[in-house]
Amino acid sequence: MKVFIYTLGCKVNEVDSELYAQEMRLLGAETTTALTEADAVIVNSCSVTNRAQAQ
Repeated sequence: MKVFIYTLGCKVNEVDSELYAQEMRLLGAETTTALTEADAVIVNSCSVTNRAQAQ
């Protein structure tokens, strides 16, 4: 299985996406940078609220 990981957002999301990629590889999946080759897609995004941003 090939997995495409699409990351939106901050540096924390980039780190999280790399962790997802590592986990997928441990489970036997292969990551790909080509969406057209992917059997599955992970979209990693976040929503920062004003309250969270203030903290």
